[in-house]
Amino acid sequence: MTALLRSGLSADEAVDTGLVLTTYVVGFALEVQAAEATGSRPREAPSPEEFPTLTRLANLVKPGAPSRRFGHSLSLVLDGVEARIASRTGSPA
Repeated sequence: MTALLRSGLSADEAVDTGLVLTTYVVGFALEVQAAEATGSRPREAPSPEEFPTLTRLANLVKPGAPSRRFGHSLSLVLDGVEARIASRTGSPA
């Protein structure tokens, strides 16, 4: 929290950032545990007619993908925090 406050975030933003990061990490851990508990059974495929985009992207969220996605997705969250800080201070975090 100290680092977030020193970076230029308000107290509310620092708390929200901490909660978002905690929720992301815990949610990802639960996703991995659920995949392990089910033996990584494939999910039911979405209907291509009803969900064409989801169908096209479905392989990116199949079991086994979480460890590959964690760092990239976390970077997306942190990039948003960095952009917020930069908008306040005029320079990157």
